[in-house]
Amino acid sequence: MLLDTILVTVGTLLVVFVSGQQDERVEDDQSIVTPQLVEEDGRTFPLEVGRYIIINCTAVGRPPPAGLFWERSDGKNLKSLGIVTEGFRNETTVRRSMIINSTQERMQGQYICLSSTFAIVSDSSSFSPQRRRLDMRIRIEVGPPPSPTIPAVNDVAKSRGELSTGATVATVVTVVLVTLLGVCACTELHRRKNRNGLSKRDVELFLKGNPDGVVKTGFAHENVSFQPYDSSYELEEDNLKIDKDNILGAGSFGVVYRGRYKADAVAIKTIKPGSDKTYLRALLIELKVMIHIGRHPFINQLVGATSKDLRRGLLNVVVELCSSNLESYLRQNRYTFINQFDVKGILDPRTGEEHSNECLRTLDLMRMAYQIADGMEYLGSRNVIHGDLAARNILLSEDGTAKITDFGLARQMYDYANYVKRNQEPLPWRWMSIEGLKYLSFSPMSDVWSYGVLLWELFTCGDVPYPGESWTTQFVEKLIQGLRLTRPKYSNKQLYSQIMVNCWNPTPKNRITFSQLKSYFGEYTKYQEQQSGQSSSSARRFLGVVHSETPF
Repeated sequence: MLLDTILVTVGTLLVVFVSGQQDERVEDDQSIVTPQLVEEDGRTFPLEVGRYIIINCTAVGRPPPAGLFWERSDGKNLKSLGIVTEGFRNETTVRRSMIINSTQERMQGQYICLSSTFAIVSDSSSFSPQRRRLDMRIRIEVGPPPSPTIPAVNDVAKSRGELSTGATVATVVTVVLVTLLGVCACTELHRRKNRNGLSKRDVELFLKGNPDGVVKTGFAHENVSFQPYDSSYELEEDNLKIDKDNILGAGSFGVVYRGRYKADAVAIKTIKPGSDKTYLRALLIELKVMIHIGRHPFINQLVGATSKDLRRGLLNVVVELCSSNLESYLRQNRYTFINQFDVKGILDPRTGEEHSNECLRTLDLMRMAYQIADGMEYLGSRNVIHGDLAARNILLSEDGTAKITDFGLARQMYDYANYVKRNQEPLPWRWMSIEGLKYLSFSPMSDVWSYGVLLWELFTCGDVPYPGESWTTQFVEKLIQGLRLTRPKYSNKQLYSQIMVNCWNPTPKNRITFSQLKSYFGEYTKYQEQQSGQSSSSARRFLGVVHSETPF
């Protein structure tokens, strides 16, 4: 492989949206104009075999487009060609990088950068999503690497040594060619063996970081990859025992095992063999986000990681083991739930007090709502966006404490971008805010929207949000027109109208804050604090429930 690096920015897509009249439903009343392609279309890049190259495609706007995607014009899969892509996103910019670790002849061809998003029709009073698609084309030409210079033999030989000299040169050339072919074969075999691992450059970036890449106003998931790895979190592999017969959770690209680190039971999140290295990079970002977060009583605690085999694609992220997740617990206990709101909507803590050790009660829901709000307030202070707040991503410890988990926003953005590209439903659409569904825009205020849906889950004891609805683009229109979840079965009017509904304000800046939510639910938890530990005793029933850490 040639060691020099070419870093090319291919194109800037200026992406904003058009509206002929001001629409109060558009956040901050931003004017919107038709997407336009600005420059860098149709360029050709002549590259030698073995060259390392990163080709960036960048789009800017407010809001930025839903996603950028690299495709090959003949439809060949980029991964099968040995090409990977990774992305970056903030409030105004989206970037998709096409990374070629070692240019090969099969990579020659035309590549297209595509942008897909929704726009608002200017002459309509309702939201009508339309797909705006820009394309930018480049071509990669691949040539052979420079050949070693072989001194020419004197073509006017005067003696019988001419034949001997020619034979010697031929022998040397043959030996050189055979050696080169052997080296190339070994290199290709090594590359195939480690195709799911990180390059030497990627590992160095993970370990040492790159301060020049830090955006001062960026969120944690945007900046942590440029921060150096805190090696104090590196665990001794000999002390980590993974029980691969005890799977706590599994997804398309990741799996969570039960295990032990020294004497402690732990959960171990890792990548499935053969998974795209994009997910390995995303798990590294999640690891650094958790290190950045630090310790908090209502956040699932990072124990550490083993990261010495990243070149082979091996990474274990180790976290504290919890007994259950909130979604499972609510559904398991819904039939014995004790509603402590009376007919007038007043909370009576004495209702069901004699069953506090056996049954889930309204006060327990209030306590967990407080703990989650407290944890989310802390995340906001650390500039962390969760992006997928839901009951399934809340773990419960043995004493019933709620702990927020799954900080894989980088991986979520990759998944969301894929759904836009393939026109599939976004997996957590029932919990996503309007701006998240329209623009894939995430912020602390979009987390507040999701928290409101989580409250709805709490006070229905685990019902599925928006029953009867299915994912279509018309669902977004319904939300903009005012569709909201109805009052939960076990909520009073005040909790619904003053708290949940205010989580779902269509304008993010007008939503209730996590500090306000923490204060509200904190008032309800004071009674439990006076009950000599009663607040958590009822939760000890679910010790045998399977832990469900969110996988990939």
